[in-house]
Amino acid sequence: MPPTNKFAKARQYIRTKARPLDIALFEFEFNDGSPHKVLKILKGYQNEDGGFGKALESDLRMKESSVLATTVALQYINKLNLSTPDKMVERAISYLVKETQRYPEGFSLKNFWYSHNKELSQLPHAPWWHIEKLIPPEIEDWPNPSIEVISYLFKYRKSVPQSLLDELLNDLQNFIKQVPKLTGFVHYKFLCLKRLIPNVSEELQEKIFTMIDRTIDNTDLLEEQRFEDVKIQWFVTEKSSYLFEKYFEKVYKLLENEVNRLREDGGSHPNWKWGENELWKQVEQEWTGKCTNGLLMTLKYCDLLKILN
Repeated sequence: MPPTNKFAKARQYIRTKARPLDIALFEFEFNDGSPHKVLKILKGYQNEDGGFGKALESDLRMKESSVLATTVALQYINKLNLSTPDKMVERAISYLVKETQRYPEGFSLKNFWYSHNKELSQLPHAPWWHIEKLIPPEIEDWPNPSIEVISYLFKYRKSVPQSLLDELLNDLQNFIKQVPKLTGFVHYKFLCLKRLIPNVSEELQEKIFTMIDRTIDNTDLLEEQRFEDVKIQWFVTEKSSYLFEKYFEKVYKLLENEVNRLREDGGSHPNWKWGENELWKQVEQEWTGKCTNGLLMTLKYCDLLKILN
């Protein structure tokens, strides 16, 4: 008998169409599955240099390692709440340290990261990941991916030289002083800050919250029309999420809308598209499995699974 309620349909989509990695994460979250199975599958995406590739980031199909795919791997690992870092994490952090880039002398920040290498951008990828020329980002564009990378270097600081950690803290403080609110591709920069917040001091957290509030006051960040190429479940992952606590009514409405957009097959399909061919069909299915899993996890940790009935 086919499933009737939205949770059952979403669960069936994940179990039958999602990548093995997302199936394993679902089983870990909802059926007391093993974190080791998630790690074992994730290890298959790691290269000899410690970085991750092999289309782990579905919109970037390159096999070679990239900073972008490595941050995606660490997003998965963080969901497992491991008591001690896996050896895979140590290798990933070493890769990110090696990929650190330096601004020219005289710039207000010292360190940054490229999402990936332009020489590899001829492989299948979404147009927004295309790079014509590698140039250091302007300070307004520094957060993505640099702030997310910094969040992991802070979290796993035992594998990072102290001199680099000191420089990165100074970079963060200078960024916050010079950029009062986020502009341009705001959602993605916000996600980087969200991942940073648990790994910095309360004093720095408060400054970040002020930046977020100022951004929301000056943009329509939480309006429905802004969620054409992003998903609300990326921004609110538990009840303690800053947006959930401070902007509950708007966030609740966005989550409700996302539930109402679940298709008949049970999936939270991507709102974006960058192809019409067989490759895109595969990419869309990967994203749908991941987004559906993310929505169920957000509703679980926000005590909102009831809205799926």
